[in-house]
Amino acid sequence: MNQEVINKINEEVIKNKNNTAFVRIADYLKFKVAGDEKAAAKYLGKNGSIQHCYDDIRSMARKESSGNACCVEDEKVFGWAKEFYGLTNAAESDGIDIDKLLE
Repeated sequence: MNQEVINKINEEVIKNKNNTAFVRIADYLKFKVAGDEKAAAKYLGKNGSIQHCYDDIRSMARKESSGNACCVEDEKVFGWAKEFYGLTNAAESDGIDIDKLLE
């Protein structure tokens, strides 16, 4: 487990503590990214922060929008987050109970 990654993600969460979506994505990714060598290297590299991941997710969500409205299921958002870090194909299930995570 990469403690440097965990610490940096925690710092990002503190800076964005009022952004619930950001915090949920960061919490979901924290140990996945820290536990995967390639994902950790991407996170620590240029444009690898959770903020960059979050911005990428927002961009993808906009592409799916209809007019000014957009609703994307949590599983799809978390799938995009995993893809950002090269963790897995978004279509794969990792057995995470999304509802429990979002409580």
